[in-house]
Amino acid sequence: TIPEGAICAEGGFAVELGLDIDGDGALSPVEILKSKTFCSGTAQDADGDGYPPNDFSSKPLDCDDHNPKIHPGAAEISDGIDNDCDLLADEGFDADKDGFCSFLDPDDSDPLVYPGAPEVCDGKDNDGDGQKDEGFDSDGDSIADCVDCDPQNPAIYQGAADITRNLVDENCDGVDGPPLVDNDLDGVDDDFSDNCKGKYNPDQKDADSDGVGDACDNCPLSANSGQADSNADGIGDACDACLTGAVTCPQDNACVSYVCLAVEPGAAQCVASLNNGLACDDGDLCTTGDQCAGGSCLGAAKNCADAFILTADSCLAETGECLNIPPDCGDQNPCTIDSWDKAAGKCVNAPKNCSDSDPYTVDSCNPESGECSSVRPDCDDNNPCTSDSFSTSLQACLNEVLSCDDGISLTTDYCDAALGKCVHIPPSCDDLNACTTDIWDEVASLCLHTPKNCADSDPFTLDSCLPATGECKNEVPNCDDGNACTDDSWSTALGVCVHAPVSCSDGNLCTNDLCSPSSGCYHTQVVCDDGIFCTSDYCDSANGCLAIEANPLCDDGLGTTVDICSPDDSRSDLKGCVYWSDQMCTAEWSPVCGINGVTYSNLCLAALEGVPVDHAGECATDTVRP
Repeated sequence: TIPEGAICAEGGFAVELGLDIDGDGALSPVEILKSKTFCSGTAQDADGDGYPPNDFSSKPLDCDDHNPKIHPGAAEISDGIDNDCDLLADEGFDADKDGFCSFLDPDDSDPLVYPGAPEVCDGKDNDGDGQKDEGFDSDGDSIADCVDCDPQNPAIYQGAADITRNLVDENCDGVDGPPLVDNDLDGVDDDFSDNCKGKYNPDQKDADSDGVGDACDNCPLSANSGQADSNADGIGDACDACLTGAVTCPQDNACVSYVCLAVEPGAAQCVASLNNGLACDDGDLCTTGDQCAGGSCLGAAKNCADAFILTADSCLAETGECLNIPPDCGDQNPCTIDSWDKAAGKCVNAPKNCSDSDPYTVDSCNPESGECSSVRPDCDDNNPCTSDSFSTSLQACLNEVLSCDDGISLTTDYCDAALGKCVHIPPSCDDLNACTTDIWDEVASLCLHTPKNCADSDPFTLDSCLPATGECKNEVPNCDDGNACTDDSWSTALGVCVHAPVSCSDGNLCTNDLCSPSSGCYHTQVVCDDGIFCTSDYCDSANGCLAIEANPLCDDGLGTTVDICSPDDSRSDLKGCVYWSDQMCTAEWSPVCGINGVTYSNLCLAALEGVPVDHAGECATDTVRP
C-alpha cells in the first residue's frame, strides 16, 4: 500500500485494488483493510526488497514498495497488514476460529468473543466495545445479574454497606452487620438506631420527627436534622427566634445599639446599649454641638441674632443659614423710595427723583399714583393737520404741517382738517377695455385689471371677448378641410370636426358618378360591352347596361344552317353563335319564348324569324308558332 503522502516513481500511476473477498458486491471493513494500492506504469523497487510493485512480466509484485518487510513470500504476522502480498491479511492468526484475526479479536482464545458478537452475561466483553455484560443489570445497582447476589434488589450486592441488625444481609457475606454498640447504656444501638448517641435516651422520643431525639435536640419542636447552630448559642437555627425572624430588633443608630439574644427555643429578647456623650448628628442644620443623651441625639439652637433690634432673626432649616430680615420700611407714600440701611440699622424714606433734566419743564410726583410728570407749555393750535411741539432751543412752540405722503406715487395725498387725518385718493384704474374688471389694490398699491371670464361649458369652442362692448363670443372651430368631396361640420357631442363624404349620385345608371377634391362631383358615360361578339350592347338609364342577341351577326353564309346568337348554349362558339342544321333543329324540339312574347316550337323556328329568345319554355300567353 502506498503510504499517505508518498507518490509513485516517474512514469508510474496509482492503482487501487479492492478485494471483495465474500463476493457480496460491497467492501466490508476487513476487506477494505486487505485492499491495496500499487504503483503501475514503471518497474521500480523503492524499498530494495527485490520485488518491484508493477513488473507484471517478471517476478511477483510487491504490494508495498515502501516497506522492505512486505513482499511476496514474507512471513505473515498479526498486524492487520498483508505481509506476504497474497491479498489476505493475518491469515493463520485466528486461534479461536471465529473469523477475526488476533489483530482485531479482543480475545482470540474465545470463539464467543469478537467485534459485534452478541453480549451475554458472563463477566466478559463479548462484543469488544469495552463494556462487560451491558444490558444485564435488572435492579440498576451496576452489578450484572449473573454475579449479583440479589439481581432484583439494588440495595443488595457484593461489597454493599451492611446495616446493623435489620434482618437483611446487604453485602451477601452471611452476617447481618457488626455487633451492638451502646455507650450511653440506654439499650439502643448507637450505630444503628439511637437518635441521641452518647446521651441516655431509652424512650427515643422525637417530637419534631427530625431524626434527633428530644434529649439532645437543640430544637425539640422544630425540625432541625442537621442541628445547625450558626451563632453557637446552644439553640438551633430552626428555632432561634433571632434567626427565624420571629423577633426583630430596632435598627441601630448613632446613640443606641441593639443585640438579639435567644433565651430558649422560639423565644428571644432585644438588649439595647446607650452611647451617651458620643458625637452625633440630629439632622437639624439649625443646631450645634450634637451628642447622644439618653438614647437620643440632642443639639443646642444656633445663635442667629445680629446687632439690630428691628430685624427678625431666624435660622433657615433647609440650609442652616441665618436670616436677619429687616422690618417693612414702607411709609405709604408712593413718592418716596423706602429702604433699610443695614449699616445704620434703620429705615430710610428718600423723596422720589422726578427730574427730567429739562430746565423748561415743571417736574412733580403724583402722591396718589407715584408717577412722575414733567409739564411743558401747551402748544396745541387746534389744527389736526399740524404737529405741535415745544422747542427747547428756540423756547417757542412749533406747529409743523403733517406730511401725508404714503410713498405711493400713484395716490393723491393730503390732510383733511375736517376729518383730522391724512387722505390718500387712489388713481382711476379704468383701462378703457370693457373686457377687464379694474380695481385698485391697496395692499399691492397698484391697479389690477382682471380679464372677463368668457369660458363656456364646451372645452372645444374658441372663447373671446369684444373689448369695445365686453360681449363674450364662443365660436366653434373652422372644420373646412379644403376637400370638395367632404361635407365638413363641427360635432358638439364628440368635440371634433366631422368630414362626411359627399354623395355624387345623379340617379342615372348610364353614368359613372365621380368626385374631384378640388372641384367636386362630375359624371362620365358608362361603356357597355359584355365581351360577346354576337350581342348588341346598350345602356338604359334605369336598368344600366343591357345586351340583345343579334342573330345576323352569326351569319355563316351557308343556306343549310340556321344561324342564331345564343352565348349561354354550351354548343356556342367563341362568338356566342350556334349554327343549327335541320337535324339539330328536329332534335332540339322544345318550346322557347321569344322577346316578342310568342312561343315557338323550337329555337330554330324563332331564329328563322329573327326573334331573339327571351327564355326556354312557353311564354305566359297562349300564342304558339308551329
